[in-house]
Amino acid sequence: MVNTLTSAGSNDIFVIKLFPCAAPAPVVNATPVSRQTICVSTTGTLSATTGTGTVNWYSSATSTLALGTGTNYITPVMAAGNYTYYAEASTCAPSATRTAVTLTVNALPVVTANDGVICQGQSFTILPTGASTYIYSSGSAVVSPSSTTFYSILGFDAIGCKSLPATSIVTVMPSPAITAASSSPMICAGESATLTATGVSSYTWSTGSNAASIVVSPSVNTTYSVASLGTNGCTGVVLLTQNVSLCTGLHELATGNSPAVIYPNPSSGIFTIEAGSAFAVSVYDVLGNILMTYDVMAGKQTIDLNQYADGIYLAKVAQGGQVQTIRLIKQ
Repeated sequence: MVNTLTSAGSNDIFVIKLFPCAAPAPVVNATPVSRQTICVSTTGTLSATTGTGTVNWYSSATSTLALGTGTNYITPVMAAGNYTYYAEASTCAPSATRTAVTLTVNALPVVTANDGVICQGQSFTILPTGASTYIYSSGSAVVSPSSTTFYSILGFDAIGCKSLPATSIVTVMPSPAITAASSSPMICAGESATLTATGVSSYTWSTGSNAASIVVSPSVNTTYSVASLGTNGCTGVVLLTQNVSLCTGLHELATGNSPAVIYPNPSSGIFTIEAGSAFAVSVYDVLGNILMTYDVMAGKQTIDLNQYADGIYLAKVAQGGQVQTIRLIKQ
């Protein structure tokens, strides 16, 4: 700059030295792909790098109000949608252009789940929709509750946004209450027993019979089932095993017409044997093993089988040269 003096006297001269100012290169978007999509109710972190100067962040390509400064910018919490921020490098002059940095905010997935009605003992499959993956409060989509149960399901989208809990209600209907019993829990091979079901009005046995009671003559231990359909559409099933013994040793016990009587028979464990004259009584199991022996002058004798399992036992009564065999049923 040249200043020409045109008048006499004192003059003040100012010298200004100007330096050239080069604008920095535009910033580079350094936001990882994993951070370019976030969930509602969270903040995002955007990143940009520059070779020189400071990075300023703006809401538009022309805004003069910087939102923040630095290589990272943390956004506020925003509603679902697509957003664009602009980063600019600044030294003595701003970069010629601003770099656009986009951010997608995903809405939370909305999960719904099915309800169901099952019978006791059945399973139910929860089928949620609205997300990519799910977590079940039961630990599995297949459940087998014993009573009506509420299950909670959380859903997650592809980037991990978590839904509010959905609920699946599984209602459990009761099955008909059936009981079944045998007239003789233990029978000898070749003998019969009557199996009786109670509790409802109709039955279906594994033998095919629809009667409340059936007569069976198994040669080995056999398990029978009886089922009934309730008014709610649920089926109840109960199993009953009929035990069978070969009754080894019974042929060694003679029979006679001695007037000894034993009562009550069947019994839960205590039997009374009574005869009009002296007698001896021995009690055997169905294998022919002797369990106890009594010599009675006359009258009554108690036989205590409480310590033995339910089943069939044999009382051999000897009186006046005669032998009588009486079957005892403990149940």
